[in-house]
Amino acid sequence: MTSWVRGDESCHEFDFMKTGSIQSQTDWYCNLLEGCRKGISTLRDKVLLTGDSFLCEQLGSQLGWLEGACEGAIHFCCAFRAKLEGKLMNAFLELGRSADAYTTAKKGLSEGLSGEWITFYDNEALSDTGNMITLIKAVMESVRILGEGPNFFNWHRELTYPDEDKNVVLVTNYERRHSAYEMYEIWKERHCEDSSR
Repeated sequence: MTSWVRGDESCHEFDFMKTGSIQSQTDWYCNLLEGCRKGISTLRDKVLLTGDSFLCEQLGSQLGWLEGACEGAIHFCCAFRAKLEGKLMNAFLELGRSADAYTTAKKGLSEGLSGEWITFYDNEALSDTGNMITLIKAVMESVRILGEGPNFFNWHRELTYPDEDKNVVLVTNYERRHSAYEMYEIWKERHCEDSSR
């Protein structure tokens, strides 16, 4: 995220894994994550099939977090690719999907826990997933500034208005501006309704 916002040519924090342009690093990382996601999902299914309550509770929650975090990182990589291609609205939507996946990951940490373990991950400082969600939403705002500014009404209209109202343009503004993530949530809700018809 820092390299993206700064406009770096390379992410030096990834040099120990992959050197090169930030695009080649992102592609390499995304491919790695795709393989990990499949393995984590398979392992989680196997753990749940054991029926062992301790394994399901402890390892299941960890794997739930890993699965969501992998999904979030993959969407982030897709957002970055879209940004490099100049498709800023696509990048914006992928960032929203990334924030959603990390939110699911955070919930996955406490899913299925019982007894003295229920609050074990409340602090979640080691995974820092809550902060990741906050930072992704901040990057969404920066993409919105680049893609929608300086007037800030085109994406608002495109993402939040019903299809029949998208082409209506009023001279005055009478609506409160939504945050980037609020716009994404409205779009997501409308998109889910459209796909269920």
